[in-house]
Parts: sequence; C-alpha cells; structure tokens
Amino acid sequence: MKKTGLILAMLTFVIAAAGQTCHVKSIVSIDAGCNAYLVVTDAGSVLVDAGSHHKMKAFDRAIQKAGVSYKDIRYIVITHTHYDHVINLAEIREVSNAKIIVHEREKYYLESGLTPLPAGMTSLGKLGIWVTRNFRKSKTIAIPAVPDIVINKPYIIPGFGFTIIPTPGHSEGSISMIINDSVCFCGDAAFAVSGKNLMPVTGDSKTGIISSWELLLAMGIKQFYPGHGKPFGASDLQKSVEKNKK
Repeated sequence: MKKTGLILAMLTFVIAAAGQTCHVKSIVSIDAGCNAYLVVTDAGSVLVDAGSHHKMKAFDRAIQKAGVSYKDIRYIVITHTHYDHVINLAEIREVSNAKIIVHEREKYYLESGLTPLPAGMTSLGKLGIWVTRNFRKSKTIAIPAVPDIVINKPYIIPGFGFTIIPTPGHSEGSISMIINDSVCFCGDAAFAVSGKNLMPVTGDSKTGIISSWELLLAMGIKQFYPGHGKPFGASDLQKSVEKNKK
C-alpha cells in the first residue's frame, strides 16, 4: 500500500496541475471483438482501443453514429496490445492520422505486429489461451504500427486534459484513461462478463490487477468502462477487491 500511496500522491499532483480542458459531448461504445470507445469532445475525439478481426465496419458505424469523421480522431489510446484490441489500429491510424499512445512495455508488440498472449488465470482462460496458441496463432498477428507517444508514467493528453495512467496486471504495460476525474476506460484491467467477479480470466499478475484496482478506487473513480462486458461502478470493483484478496 505504500507504493500505491506514492503513486496516488503523484497522480493527484499531475491531475490538479493539468485539469481537463475540453467538454465531453458523448461516449460511443463500439462492439469490436473487445469494447472500444469513441470519446467525442469539443476539441475532437479520442479512441480507446482498435478491436479485433473483421470489425472495421463497427468503427464505421460508430463514427457515423457520433456524427464525426475519422479525421476528427486526434488520439488512439491502446490499453494493451493483445490482438483483440489492436487488429484495426494501422487502418484506423491511416484514415485518421491520429497519434497512438501506448505504454513502453507494449511498444515492441505494436511495432512488430506480434501481439502477446497472456497466461490463463482460470480454467476457462487457460483453455482459451491453449486453443489460440495451438490452433489460432495467426489471429495474434497484426499489421505493425509505430506509436507516437510512449509512456511509463501518468500522462496528460494535450488539448484534452484526459489522464493516462499505468494499470498493470492483465499485462505489464496495461494503461487506463480517466476523464471528468471520475470515469475510467480500463481496458482488460477488469472483465465485467462473469457475474459479480471482475477478475479477468487471463492476465500476467492477479496481485498486480488488484493493486491497480485499489489505485483506481483510491483516486475516486466512480464509473468504469471495461474492455469486455458492461460498465460498472466503484462499489462493484470494491466487492471484487475484497473477494479476490481472501
């Protein structure tokens, strides 16, 4: 908890010094093999994650629904580089010219197109990873994309004031984006698909995931938009912390 306290103090300072500089008009959820999100503001749009195979039309529909164009996307935040979050990244960047933000520990995977597979943390997760590794390995290969902004600490998106923070556990370089000081796009730091337990079925470190949850709760985040499943609140996450620390 000492480490969490130090990180929280640093984040509080960074967020207070910057402040959100744009007005959020809408949040469009995109069913793209993972949940991707288009955050539309008066300063342009930020896209969170780029989805899986055969999902480009889902992004087309989201753009149309939001009443914007691909050229309005100024940044693409990649929460982590598992294939279901990055397959359409190169194409979206080509049509938008948006800047890509990723953690330094995920940079290699974007640039090489060789996306990693996490460990399974449940029987279902282990089975899914085994099947992918042995029969669907080609699915993990993406078109390489060179990131524009590589982070290893909290970062404020210029012109938006949105905060990007490291939330490791599901992968070493997992990151989350916070808007309005209380809404978090957390990627696969939590799975809201299996009842009330938000622990992902795959990941690199269960203790790392719990530490990231505790950090987000300490920051006062109230609403979470996950990479899989439906949005959930702080009370749901707190219950999962308590359940998984037993």
